[in-house]
Amino acid sequence: MDDARTVTSTPGAYTFGVCSAAVASEASPPAVCAFDPSTVPFVMDTIPPTTVDVQAELNPTLNPSGVQLQGVTVP
Repeated sequence: MDDARTVTSTPGAYTFGVCSAAVASEASPPAVCAFDPSTVPFVMDTIPPTTVDVQAELNPTLNPSGVQLQGVTVP
């Protein structure tokens, strides 16, 4: 990631959020909302294979050994 934008727990005026403010304020927010913003993957857009759930693939709480994107073949 560059120094232009940083990741914070919830989005700010010039930051990207791990979770939206609405999701983070739910009674039982997802575990990823409590994850350290400095260690979450920084991904703007990704196109996963059709059999892959992008939310699960990018979730560091489900992938403790590190997030690793799966490739997709483009004809």
